[in-house]
Amino acid sequence: MKHLTAGPLPATTLLLMLALLITLSSTAIAQPSEDRGQACLDSNNPRECGWFWGHLNDDEEDEEEPEEPPVEVPMIKAPEEELDCTDPDQWEPSCGFVDPEGSFEFQAKQRDMLLNQSVMNPNNPETVEAFQRYMRWAVDQAITMSRMWEWNQIQNQDLNPLVHSPVSSFGLRAASRSRDGKRNAVMEEINDQDGFLVWFTRSSCQFCHDMQPVMKQLGRRTGLTIYNAPLDGGCMPEFSNSCDTSGRSVEAAGHLAVEAVPDLWLYLPQDDLWFRVSSGVEAAQRITSRIEVFFGAIQRAAEKGLEAVGDGRSPPVDFSVPDMLERSSGGLGAGIPQGVE
Repeated sequence: MKHLTAGPLPATTLLLMLALLITLSSTAIAQPSEDRGQACLDSNNPRECGWFWGHLNDDEEDEEEPEEPPVEVPMIKAPEEELDCTDPDQWEPSCGFVDPEGSFEFQAKQRDMLLNQSVMNPNNPETVEAFQRYMRWAVDQAITMSRMWEWNQIQNQDLNPLVHSPVSSFGLRAASRSRDGKRNAVMEEINDQDGFLVWFTRSSCQFCHDMQPVMKQLGRRTGLTIYNAPLDGGCMPEFSNSCDTSGRSVEAAGHLAVEAVPDLWLYLPQDDLWFRVSSGVEAAQRITSRIEVFFGAIQRAAEKGLEAVGDGRSPPVDFSVPDMLERSSGGLGAGIPQGVE
């Protein structure tokens, strides 16, 4: 048997086989590559196409944890400075009325702002009350001034229109209600000091004659002795029993600067104190009330140690009235009460 031994293939055959192999390999490699490329472009294809494709898939993205809001630290408010309501620059309507203590500008500021506040808020009891307190203070000031006005008017005849025009004085009434109890207490105290009234007149003065019934009534109301001091030696007919004809009346009138008659003075011997209580023609009730008010003012001034002002002939007086009973005793502004704080 003859064995066939493979010999070397011809070169032509080798080249043909190599070309066929290359052709088959290229086709096999190209087909899968093309299929994979198409699959990666198809979003419905479930095949994975690489790490970056899966990483960018929104369905597989990790959910971000919500950030916690920053903790708000409450701001610590600085404490508001308390208003000094007595300082005109810091005062405001919420302070209410404050005694201006002599400052006209401060009282004017309070007046305007409290009035504005009460008018614009008439149903607010607090705003109306604040203005009421201002008005009470203003009335107190007005009454005190009116009494000092009357004191000056009576003590200085040149300031008194009643000396030359006394007709309207009978229309004045000093009190709005009876003050018999207080009047009697004042008159008793004057009597205890041996006080009495001195009435300067002239026989030629018609007003002096017209005032005789009033002076008689005044004597009965007050219980005080009334001495007639004629400047010309002629006594009033109804006062002949209490008339001084020694001539001392003229000397006293010169010392007291009496310039017109009728002129009525109260004398307190204990303190050697003279002060005028009426000048011209006036009603007995008016004079009585004035004696009460003037005597009380002199007492308060003495208690406070006040000194006389001016030429020193008039005694020191204090018309600050602390209670409504004294306020209603007579004079201008009678009957207006003042509460006690």
